[in-house]
Amino acid sequence: MSHKDLTLIEKISNLNKIKAQPHFSGLRELEKIIGTSKSVLSRLKNNKKAIQKQWEKLNYNKIAPVNRKRKREGKDPEVDKAMNEWFSAVTERGVHISGPMLQQKAEFFAETIGHAISWRKIKC
Repeated sequence: MSHKDLTLIEKISNLNKIKAQPHFSGLRELEKIIGTSKSVLSRLKNNKKAIQKQWEKLNYNKIAPVNRKRKREGKDPEVDKAMNEWFSAVTERGVHISGPMLQQKAEFFAETIGHAISWRKIKC
């Protein structure tokens, strides 16, 4: 099987499929039923609580699309909340937001809240 990152929705769907199977089902049998590798199934089973917690958090707060393949969060929830509110307010007015504008505003909020943000140099 080829390597494929699963979205959160796919992970939850696969966990539900695993849950629906009898407890005596082995990894090989589940591999055939679900269509993923044994290593993916093992990771899903081992990270079940973290995946469900992330699912509940995203659905409760409605902060990010659940079809993302990787979890991406900022370092400070207060800055994230301020950025989300600012971004929503500005985009409602039809203003186009660029990457440097986001970076500048995040630095402003971080300084205002009392934290420092260090940005990586990204080469295009």
